[in-house]
Amino acid sequence: MNGGTNVNGQNALTGVNGPFFATAAVGGTVAFTWSGPPNADVILVMGPLHRNNVVFPGTGSLDLGLLGPASIADVLVLLDGLSDATFLDTLATTGPFGTSTMGFTVPSLPPGVAGAFQAGVVPAGQPPVLTAAFELTIN
Repeated sequence: MNGGTNVNGQNALTGVNGPFFATAAVGGTVAFTWSGPPNADVILVMGPLHRNNVVFPGTGSLDLGLLGPASIADVLVLLDGLSDATFLDTLATTGPFGTSTMGFTVPSLPPGVAGAFQAGVVPAGQPPVLTAAFELTIN
């Protein structure tokens, strides 16, 4: 169950895929998928869900972080496609066809909230696009 909306204002639930979504299986894999212009960099962050915490006109809103707009200390950057810091960061792009999926095997995913995630797509020479955040719940 995803607690956000996609760019069409639809609930980001199973079968309704926006520019960023995830799937997970208990004891299996978490797969993150994002889409946008080809070869755009992607930033993936995690933190407490707080819709419209910071609104960026023309870009979207940061929907994570409970400490308020002046502090994002409780938001963790998981992947940063703008950086070459790690091997995974270099893979954080939309790929040549404008869509990409990254899967992470997890030994055990207990039922409950796995976390809230949000992605930003940053096309070269264009403003970034912040996607809808969602809270991933394992049933």
